[in-house]
Amino acid sequence: MACRNVPGMFLAIVKDDKVVLSEGYGFKNVDTNEAFTSQTPMSIQSTSKFMFTILVARMLTKYPKYTFDTTVKELLGDHLELSDKIAEEMLTIRDCVSMAHGLRFPTTTLIENWYATTKYDRIRNTKHYPVVDELRRGFHYSSDGFLFLDKAFEILENKTIEQILRDELFEPLGMVHSNTIGEARDDESYATGYQPGPNGTLLKTTRNFISRSGSNVGGFGLASTADDLAKYLRFVLREGKLEDGTQHVNPDLIKEVLSPQIFYPLPYNGVADGYSLRPDFPTTSQTLSYGMASWHRYYRGFQLVQHTGSHGGCDTLMTYVPDLKIGIYTGLNGPYTDVSWVAETVIQEYILDVLLELPNYLNDTTACTFPAPWGEPVGLPSYQAIPEDVAPALPLDKYTGVFGKEGFGCVSMTLNRTEDDVEVLQFAIGWGRMFAYPKEGRAHQFWLKGVDDMFHYWYIGGYSAAFIESDGLITEMIVSGSTLKRMPDDNKQLCSFYLTGLNSTENEK
Repeated sequence: MACRNVPGMFLAIVKDDKVVLSEGYGFKNVDTNEAFTSQTPMSIQSTSKFMFTILVARMLTKYPKYTFDTTVKELLGDHLELSDKIAEEMLTIRDCVSMAHGLRFPTTTLIENWYATTKYDRIRNTKHYPVVDELRRGFHYSSDGFLFLDKAFEILENKTIEQILRDELFEPLGMVHSNTIGEARDDESYATGYQPGPNGTLLKTTRNFISRSGSNVGGFGLASTADDLAKYLRFVLREGKLEDGTQHVNPDLIKEVLSPQIFYPLPYNGVADGYSLRPDFPTTSQTLSYGMASWHRYYRGFQLVQHTGSHGGCDTLMTYVPDLKIGIYTGLNGPYTDVSWVAETVIQEYILDVLLELPNYLNDTTACTFPAPWGEPVGLPSYQAIPEDVAPALPLDKYTGVFGKEGFGCVSMTLNRTEDDVEVLQFAIGWGRMFAYPKEGRAHQFWLKGVDDMFHYWYIGGYSAAFIESDGLITEMIVSGSTLKRMPDDNKQLCSFYLTGLNSTENEK
């Protein structure tokens, strides 16, 4: 941990229906030196997708008239509107969890945003965005499909998805410390996430920031602990049986969840998959397909079912070896970026070699240098701070105003002052607030520097915005690939419609 600058982590290992290890290491909070324990909850981010897919299998067991090939339209009716009407009628549960849907909101998390929208807003607004591919034509990673299933289950059960998770998964499995990350802002037991700061330091991510990303519960909104995840690993490897022997999920559905679904044509070129069929490394590893919320990879000839999760300084890696009844779950609360990925790869592959009784190619030295000496080393990125002294092409007040787009909402650009009493252009959408600083040599382009709960966005290369100027007037704004038009002064009602998709007389949901 020390050589990778990891503040804290959890580790759960299961083999042959026994918990080999469930433990926390290091610190959940560096400032207070609070220990990371086996009962410390942490955001598990995109590994939520697989856990939610297990919930899907439970719901299909409970409602056997439905299958993975049931259309989402059958479940949601008029609540589902896509820009591609053929896809709207044909989209299935299987398509949603196997990334074969061809759907995607605009490119970054600022648009798939929790800064202003609710999950219901995003479901309504899906119709405004073109599909990126034909249905089932290829793999397109996205969390969007989980929003549809979330709402479908709420309709079926007449409960919130949070209550459904507790009733159908957490309580039956005895996962007493698991919940949604929306609860993180009020729970001091959560692990603090850490991201790279200036000069090799680590910056903490606030619990409030983490909790804001919890609205897409199935996509990236769950939290758990080592102890709870050990129970969950055993449950999946027991093919859906509870401790008392009750078949809580149809075993055929569990087998289906663990099966490959779609060819994955371009295996990761990153550190964890850079050693494939003719390796420079001492081992072989190749990702060949995507299953239901999982990558299907072969390590030393053994099939692994895996998924990663990463956001806000929290990184997780889930691994099943179904044929050998092995399950491993790791979670790190820093340092984020590829360093965390490398650390989890090292930990899990060392454990796999031990459990598989294979010669281990990692030792005290190579565990800290991996992927070197076989590949290029990976270290903390050297981020450059956003310069704050570049002059804008126009006076700052020329960039002020409200800019909006249907299906997106509105961005407010205003003048503010920094703590040093310097005038600055401020970007705001929902609760998210950032200061905009001109880019060197690029007229009307700005870096966005986070403030308040977004202060960890301090560097060049994160968020940015650009403006379109015509005859000395700013007419449009471009942010995260979307073009927003300048809104009229009387814009409150129109901005609300752009954000929620609701007229003033319509109800939320």
